[in-house]
Amino acid sequence: TLQGVELYGSHRLGKNIYLNAGYTFLDAKDKTSNKRLTDRAKHQVTFGVSYQPENIYAWDLSFDLVSNIGYYFNNGDKSSMGNSVYETKDFTIANIMASRHLNKDTKIYLGIDNISNHQNFGNYADGNLGRLYRVGMEYKF
Repeated sequence: TLQGVELYGSHRLGKNIYLNAGYTFLDAKDKTSNKRLTDRAKHQVTFGVSYQPENIYAWDLSFDLVSNIGYYFNNGDKSSMGNSVYETKDFTIANIMASRHLNKDTKIYLGIDNISNHQNFGNYADGNLGRLYRVGMEYKF
């Protein structure tokens, strides 16, 4: 069972500059054993800054830091056959994204998630397998 609370807000600092912040609390448990699920952070805090020009055909830019607090994982370095060692750790990753509209319905984007290439391995590594490059397009109809 995954249950929790997520809060997110944005504040305009200047004409085109915004400060963004978010918090997520996650209670992830196996209902059968009532044990915490691995490869998930209990708390996640996000701080970011973005440039969002009024002209939608100009490039938007965003940069954020995502701190994972109380990330619960099976430490394979300390585990031995039949004896798993579970620990928690805290870590922060940085992401950058740029996007622009081609027309009112079509947007292109490119970005890098986890710039520092922080890696978490496990059965449910929750997206922390290393640096991720994104290039794509959104079309609304």
